[in-house]
Amino acid sequence: MPTWQYQLSYLNKDQFQIKCIKTPLPVNLKKRMPWSAYDSTLEQLLRTKKQVQEIPKHVMRAVHYKPKKELTDFSAKSISALSQACPFWDKLYEHQKSGVAKVVIEFRGSALIADEMGAGKSFTALASACIILSRQKHARMLVLCPAFLVKQWQRYATEYLPGIDLQCFSYDKAKNIHKELKKEKWHLILCDESHCLKDTKTKRFKKLGALIRKAKFKLLLSGTPCVNKANELFSPLNLLYPKVFKAYKKYCFRYYDILARRCRLPEELNIMLPMFGLIRREKAEVLDLPNKHTHWWYIVDMAARKSVVKLKKRLEAEDTKDTNMAKYLIGEAFHELASLKTQCQQYKDTLKNLILKRERPVVLFCVHLSILELLNTLCEELQLRYDTISGAVSMKKRDEIVTKFQAGEIDVLCCTIASAGVGLTLTKSSHVIIAESDWVPGNLNQAIDRVHRIGQEKEVHIDRVLFSDSLDEWILKVEKGKKKMHKLLLAKK
Repeated sequence: MPTWQYQLSYLNKDQFQIKCIKTPLPVNLKKRMPWSAYDSTLEQLLRTKKQVQEIPKHVMRAVHYKPKKELTDFSAKSISALSQACPFWDKLYEHQKSGVAKVVIEFRGSALIADEMGAGKSFTALASACIILSRQKHARMLVLCPAFLVKQWQRYATEYLPGIDLQCFSYDKAKNIHKELKKEKWHLILCDESHCLKDTKTKRFKKLGALIRKAKFKLLLSGTPCVNKANELFSPLNLLYPKVFKAYKKYCFRYYDILARRCRLPEELNIMLPMFGLIRREKAEVLDLPNKHTHWWYIVDMAARKSVVKLKKRLEAEDTKDTNMAKYLIGEAFHELASLKTQCQQYKDTLKNLILKRERPVVLFCVHLSILELLNTLCEELQLRYDTISGAVSMKKRDEIVTKFQAGEIDVLCCTIASAGVGLTLTKSSHVIIAESDWVPGNLNQAIDRVHRIGQEKEVHIDRVLFSDSLDEWILKVEKGKKKMHKLLLAKK
């Protein structure tokens, strides 16, 4: 719980705000004050002898910080130097070039490239690495990523960074050999899907965090840098700027209410993040991609309705006030809903009609393996060429399946969101069916953007199938709330 009585924080470009806990404001002060009155207000509050949390110095710098957005914001001489140091500069989009300029010039080689999924973060990072390491003798680079992306980064290294000693490991492999990796000198460390390091309490973060912070140049890539809650932003800030963001508790004390599980000062975080290496562009503003349309299909099922009523009663019981018990009951109900879906004929018929409704190939996403098995069965009944990507499919096999899919040799690709939601390019399809929603909106968006990304030439249609008055409705409410928070933190003001 906060120990201060008065807290000063950023509100907007014209005003700061004062928050109070169990104490009134002095008579001549208001909760919103102009910036011109900041020093006198702080002095007056300090004279009350009560604890005052003033605005951090780095936030005050951020108020006056003007981020460079376009390539024209940099000098022609500096851009010329970048283009000469990167052999594939002319192959980059304009927003990728400006991203490289921000990484190399504005942020001096350490940044969080958080462009929306499908906007080409990988090539922004490759070009940045190429330029940064061109100045190093015997350059050595370490890439950390999910296991299924290791081969992709190895291919990138061979093609785009031929003169660099590059080693690539999955996060789990690197965690197990972190002592050996720390002994080596790495000029640059690149972390793809860096939200895999979002939880600072895990051994993965603790062991790899020390390794990453040690490197002079650091590139973090994530289309969903803030997957669920504002406290997840501490991880990239700590990795990039450990001297400013040292302690997780201190960060949460100001920016995240652990008990209420919500962001404390979203406006202040929003103004601060671009100064600390965050590069965030949405596809709509930097790419001329075809439109994306979402269609909703609701199914009425009495068993699913009874299931959620039963869940509500159990959650209202006295012995389920414990948070862990509540999570367990909701998880149990989520699995039960998947089982009910596999038994519902209307659900099966709806999926069949959607598969046949639009031009193939089509990509289907789900969460549970029972739903994945149902999707495979439906494809067999429709006599369509299909394949499956799940946790049981090896990385080598996944690459082969994606290659066949992009070549038009597969009509339907059935995937779990956890296994195919990131890192893959499936632009051969322009039709996505979400057979089952994920609790984390970021995961769902990542999955959809396997199709809606650079290389897509057709309008993309997303069909979402949900059971009305069921746990699906709960998931949608959570999704809307998290999307609102994510936009507030990461959107351009």
